[in-house]
Amino acid sequence: MSTLRVLHLGVPGTLDPLDEAAETLTADRTFSVVTVESAAVAHEEYDSQPFECIVIEPTEEIDVLDFITEIHEQDPHLPVLLFTDPESVDLIGKALAAGATDYVPRTETDSQYELLATRIESSVSYAGEKHSADPWRQSTSAISQLYEVTNQSELSFEEKLDRALDIGAAELGYPVAYATRLEEGTLEVLSVAGDHDDITVGMTSALSDNYCQLVVNETEPVGISNAATNEALAELTPYSELGLQCYVGAPITLDDEVYGSLCFAGREPRDPQLIEAQKLTVKTLAQWVGYELERSEREKELRRQIERLEEFTSVVSHDLRNPLNVAQGRLDLAQAECDSPHLETVADAMDRMEDIIEDTLTLAREGQTVDDKEPIEIDELVEIAGMSSRATLPNSGSSTSSPPTAIATGSHTSSRTCSGTPSNTATAR
Repeated sequence: MSTLRVLHLGVPGTLDPLDEAAETLTADRTFSVVTVESAAVAHEEYDSQPFECIVIEPTEEIDVLDFITEIHEQDPHLPVLLFTDPESVDLIGKALAAGATDYVPRTETDSQYELLATRIESSVSYAGEKHSADPWRQSTSAISQLYEVTNQSELSFEEKLDRALDIGAAELGYPVAYATRLEEGTLEVLSVAGDHDDITVGMTSALSDNYCQLVVNETEPVGISNAATNEALAELTPYSELGLQCYVGAPITLDDEVYGSLCFAGREPRDPQLIEAQKLTVKTLAQWVGYELERSEREKELRRQIERLEEFTSVVSHDLRNPLNVAQGRLDLAQAECDSPHLETVADAMDRMEDIIEDTLTLAREGQTVDDKEPIEIDELVEIAGMSSRATLPNSGSSTSSPPTAIATGSHTSSRTCSGTPSNTATAR
């Protein structure tokens, strides 16, 4: 019986179930795990004794990327596995780009340790060799390439989806790849990669007549190694009409709901173990697509808000300012013909309206918010507002008062905002 020595950088006790999980897989292999909580101690342990593999469990105290880079430079053939939440797509991508061998999803199930044991053994067995058919390396390569696509902000969601299908099909070795959107029991094909002439963008079909129904019903990745051996699957269109015997698919989610599916298929049967191993890669691809889809939807909503804002500024700028300009012209004529204090009050009110329009346009066009605040004496603010009120409504009889020591915080717009309050109150009386 051989023993694999594993250096674990993470929380003590996390990998305790590893040996028990290994026993369910094979009786010929055990694990000896040394756990440390800091990168510095991990370096000391690695320098003092040999290890066949390093497992990193990210915590706030660990600079994962720096540690991986340093270890990879020291020994580029040493397997380094990231044991983390599958939602940490950004960290996973950066870790793989830095030299990590692969990542293992951290879940709430006991099977996570069986998967980890398998990954460790597989990584050690293939260390220093290149195996293009190795599913773990397929996963690593696919995720690394996805991370590069994520950084290409000039690409639209549709272009990124095309890239994801191309990457998955190439790394997993499937001749056909496609993404679907689900709506009221109908699947619509959004994107296609590969050489199947009968699967095209925009085509629709019933969910109940597709392999994708298994993905939607289970909300988990599904693998089919040979549809011909299953009577129910053999009756579905993907096999009976399209001739697709093997399939791996995973749900694309948006706002915690199944949006559609990401699918890879082939015309020949595949090894069930290979299919099972590739489900994780397809799940990661689908999660990434869901993330990009969510970001795309946010950007679309932002553009809609900007369009509504531009429409609003147009109304403020033209529909309000035009009659104000007419009134200003008439006021100028009236002032030229007679001298009245009432005209001065009208002029002040119109100037105030112009200021309000300008402030509103500034806020709408620049998204200005109140960032800089400073202390303001409330009695001073009230006096400013009162003066504006008396100027606008000289016979209102309104009065204001405040505690002499009261202080508030606000911006330069506070006095203008408050100036309408007394006059509005007086008008309401």
